[in-house]
Amino acid sequence: MSAKRSELELDERAAEAKFVLNNPVFQEAIDNLRKKHLQLMMATKVGSPESVESHAMLKVLEELISELQSAIVDQKMTKQRRPNYG
Repeated sequence: MSAKRSELELDERAAEAKFVLNNPVFQEAIDNLRKKHLQLMMATKVGSPESVESHAMLKVLEELISELQSAIVDQKMTKQRRPNYG
């Protein structure tokens, strides 16, 4: 029973992650933040507080997207490994 619950949780997480990643408002927000912080990095000296902060923000954005994508990949990999999955 717990394996089935785990499969349902994986399916739900993957569905939610896909919804977020495909959401136009989310995509626009991510694009706007990327552009903003890339522009700040190009407009400031390397190593300046603004440049360092912008670099950190870009890294966080990438980690956020990677975390959402991993929910989708986890579900796909589980389907491949478990013949009776779903």
